[in-house]
This record gives sequence, C-alpha cells and structure tokens, in this order.
Amino acid sequence: MKIREGLEFTLPIEPGNVVHVNDELEIYIYNIGEKRYSLANILPLRLKVIKVDKSIVECNIIADEYNLPYEKNIPIQFEEIAKNGTIVTEEKEMNLSEREQRVQDLSKAIFYLKDEIKMLENQK
Repeated sequence: MKIREGLEFTLPIEPGNVVHVNDELEIYIYNIGEKRYSLANILPLRLKVIKVDKSIVECNIIADEYNLPYEKNIPIQFEEIAKNGTIVTEEKEMNLSEREQRVQDLSKAIFYLKDEIKMLENQK
C-alpha cells in the first residue's frame, strides 16, 4: 500500500459522542489519540493525508460546507491507516489491500495482452 500526501481515506472509528443539532446537522465527536475532534456531518471519519513520517501520518479533514481543516494536523499511526483505512476514489470506496491486488491483476493482464500482440504480429 502506498500512503502518500493527498490520499483521501476513511477510518472505521466510531464517534465517542453524537450531538443532534437539527434535521440537517449532527456533530460527531471523535477521540483520536488523546485528543477530541468535533466534526459536522462526517460519518464515517474521512481524512486526507497531509504529511507522511516514519510511523506517524499527519492528516486533516476534507473541507466542506460544514467543516474547515484544523490548524494543527491530526497525527495517526501509520499501521492504523494501513490496516483499517479504506481509500476513497471517485467511482467507489475500496480497501487499500484490495486496491493493491487489483493493480497487480491489471499489470499481469497488460503483460499477457502485450505478449499476445507480439505473437499475432509474428504470425503475420
């Protein structure tokens, strides 16, 4: 898995508390590490990688109509994201290890097709 800057992903962290404000707004309070983060209408927790260190990945929320990024990034253990993170793509969400497997399968298919093309060209 490639955890890189700009990667958007979700984590299956249940909010520690939910505050119902009105029909259009709920505040979810997430406990991450020793800090609490309040987010409006974000369930599941969706984050963006800002900086990758050796064992800690600095993340922040993705700005939307209800939320602005925090001034300080949210530190999350690298293993936590690698093990439990789900990458967010435009078409659908896919577990990161599933995505790696798909890339390997596509690489094999491309290699096979190139080999088939060479064989057909040699037959002509």
